[in-house]
Amino acid sequence: MSAAAEIKPRARILNVTEAEYRADPCTVPSLSQSIAHTLITRSPLHAWAEHPRLGNVVKRSEREPTKAQIQGTVMHALLLGKGSESVRVIDEKEYRTDVAKAKKKAAIAAGCTPILADEYEEAVAAVDVIRMRLAEHGCVFEGGQAEVAIEWEEDGPEGPVLCRGRLDYLIVEPKRAKILDPKKITSADENTCMRHADDYGHHIQRAAYVSAVEKLHPHLTGRVDFEFPFMEFEAPYAVVPRPCDGMSRWVGEQQWRRAYTVWQQCLNANVWPSYPVVPLTVSPWTAKAEEELAEREQHS
Repeated sequence: MSAAAEIKPRARILNVTEAEYRADPCTVPSLSQSIAHTLITRSPLHAWAEHPRLGNVVKRSEREPTKAQIQGTVMHALLLGKGSESVRVIDEKEYRTDVAKAKKKAAIAAGCTPILADEYEEAVAAVDVIRMRLAEHGCVFEGGQAEVAIEWEEDGPEGPVLCRGRLDYLIVEPKRAKILDPKKITSADENTCMRHADDYGHHIQRAAYVSAVEKLHPHLTGRVDFEFPFMEFEAPYAVVPRPCDGMSRWVGEQQWRRAYTVWQQCLNANVWPSYPVVPLTVSPWTAKAEEELAEREQHS
């Protein structure tokens, strides 16, 4: 057997449904970018609580999705060209009648996203405009695969760390690869996108998913691009595809490395600490305001 044949693959495609992916189908509890973000921004205890194979005490809301949430889910599926099979168009004008309510309830019970016929037609028209605007920026969802679930290993201090991710859209070419991760946002201006990235851990997501693709296709190491197409889902449907700059890439890589290192230590020891115990202090701006007030009082 050749040396190349003996090398164990560092990554593989997971052929699972969305529900199976969210439940974590890996052999041991795996680290996702969302759990990593919780671990970094809150604590290992909060990450444990969110993980479906560990605490699993933080439940998703069981309330019916809002109209905006349904719109986002449907438009996301239409844009990627995958997931439309789980969208159920309700051929009614509104949900006031018992028949319409029953159709909606049945769709939700079947795991589908219900949407009224008129609203579905609006979503289709809106996606056509968004797709056109993205194409003007050279951002097209063609030639790749949507909703690609990957399991891969990172090199932790105590050995391999099993991770998983579900990439919205992956394009693999002979010499390059590209990940597209569209984001719905109220305003695609620079500052709002920056805050959105901080709030939801987009920097960690980029670092994790690029690492996953590089493990899956080692010959493309250093040649995996990542772009966040930020999209407004209301007219005039402004879009801005945003790659990460050097600082955001560095921050994401640092945070991802720290996350899987701490994750491995906690998982191996089965110890999940909460916030560190430190003395209570005041914010820098409160301290500065008090210092300025004290100085004025001395000179009064």
